[in-house]
Amino acid sequence: MIEKRRGIFTLDIRFMRSEPEVISKVMGNCVIWRAEAKYLSEQVVYEATSPQFDPIELGEMMPEYDVIVHRTGQMDGTETTIEFKRKEA
Repeated sequence: MIEKRRGIFTLDIRFMRSEPEVISKVMGNCVIWRAEAKYLSEQVVYEATSPQFDPIELGEMMPEYDVIVHRTGQMDGTETTIEFKRKEA
């Protein structure tokens, strides 16, 4: 059940501006249900559900994830994949 696969991840606003195609892939891998802009640190913190997140139980703290961008193929980065990696507690 995807609704049990909740998590938190943070994106840098400068990265979002410079890599819109990558951000599109990130957003295509999750459903955002809360976003908070942190203007002083130039970040946006997202709470979301994703099939890539680990399932959690009701009342359990949402884990945080790093967004990992993999570029493979030619030197021009023709193939880009996104991975959410759970941060260690």
